[in-house]
Amino acid sequence: MDSVRCYAVLQARDTNSDGLFFVGVSTTRIYCRPVCRARLPQVDWCTFYSSAARAEQDGYRPCLRCRPELAPGNLRTSGIGYEVQSTAERIRMGLLMHNNIETLMDELGLQSYQFHQIVEREYGVNATELETTQRLLLAKQLLTDTTLEINDIAHTCGFPSVPHFSDTFTSRYRLNPLSLRKKYPVNEETTILLRLSYRPPLAWNALIRFLCSRSNLRLSQIQNGNYLQTVNLDGCQGWVTAKHDTKRHQIYVQASRSLLPCLIRLQMYLRRLFDLDANPAIIEAHLGNDDILKPLIANHPGLRIPGTLDIFELGLRAILGQQITVKAATTLFGRFVATFGKPVDTPFPGLDRTSPPAELIADTSLQALIDIGLTGRRALTIQRFAQTIVNGALKPESIDRNKIIEQLLELPGIGPWTAQYIAIRALGDSNAFPASDLGLLRGLRMEKPAELLRRTEKWQPWRAYGAIHLWHQCAGE
Repeated sequence: MDSVRCYAVLQARDTNSDGLFFVGVSTTRIYCRPVCRARLPQVDWCTFYSSAARAEQDGYRPCLRCRPELAPGNLRTSGIGYEVQSTAERIRMGLLMHNNIETLMDELGLQSYQFHQIVEREYGVNATELETTQRLLLAKQLLTDTTLEINDIAHTCGFPSVPHFSDTFTSRYRLNPLSLRKKYPVNEETTILLRLSYRPPLAWNALIRFLCSRSNLRLSQIQNGNYLQTVNLDGCQGWVTAKHDTKRHQIYVQASRSLLPCLIRLQMYLRRLFDLDANPAIIEAHLGNDDILKPLIANHPGLRIPGTLDIFELGLRAILGQQITVKAATTLFGRFVATFGKPVDTPFPGLDRTSPPAELIADTSLQALIDIGLTGRRALTIQRFAQTIVNGALKPESIDRNKIIEQLLELPGIGPWTAQYIAIRALGDSNAFPASDLGLLRGLRMEKPAELLRRTEKWQPWRAYGAIHLWHQCAGE
């Protein structure tokens, strides 16, 4: 890494570089984020690392002040960069905890040599070492922020026993896990706290309004600027609330304890939902060269891609929205939720369903779908989409996003608009762009999709963010 540039960033405590690298300080054997508020070390004491795992491999332990486990990730756009991001995400989701490396490679669509090259080149460690670091850092976060029992933390983070966890933690960090515990009230907590950091700015209110306007009040709500949503993930049902802390550049998430078994995946999915690994300084500097986007960016700095916790829910919503207004699609989706949504207990009035699962819709008769107001063709499209997800033919975790889009286009009733919309919000494809969208055509005063594609060529690789800005403009925001 460029040590001169990295040290300059460290001096400035530049929030735009948070999570892009870490610094090991030889005099303390501690590694920090570039935004750490501790006293600036001398340059000859510093070693800069592209990953926390590499710093730990060299014998550094994480800073207790800036907490490297809270650093945002690094959003990649295409090619090798996206492969790197996808590989790291799957490892952070704990896929190696329950599967071998060969299974993970198949999930990602990578050959063995590609997989190992990507991990070694980008992180300086092998996949097992990277995964161990991620598990230990999550354990450190849970030890610091929650009152979860040690055995719950060890199990959640993939350790076979408490002694194995304690030995690994103590050996790596030269700390007793219990030393990180804070004194909380004796009463048992019913929620789990997760802190999710981001690079500022973040247009939080615009983001959660977009999410709720395309959902249903029984699935998600906004209360006093906080976002509430039910969750059905990996067989776990529960709920989360998310609160924006502008001072610390964090989202505080409270998750029901029922979601503890899927906590690792939930944490990553929430980062996707709120697009917290984006770097708005880079994205907006690029898109701000466009005369139409420039004032929109000034109006909503830090606008993110609204993601999803469930690709089927997002795809269902997109299919229902074909060639009708947002309001009409929301009405249809509400009927879907009322008929096929699964009941869930929450402390919030009206928030009482999880989204209809793909498994249920795949086995539902076409007539049952037609009875809630769908045309026969649209009912067939939704059923086939659900079946494709359930039988594993569509792998949303695959690195090859173009292949996923091609698979979507093979389904009856799914055209380019729907496929590109799903790519933006479910796959996090920063360059996807539904050029036939009426709102985008009107926003740029174009009549034909081909004209729109030519007009937005210079937006690449961030066209999806341009689309989000134009959709907000169409909504009068």
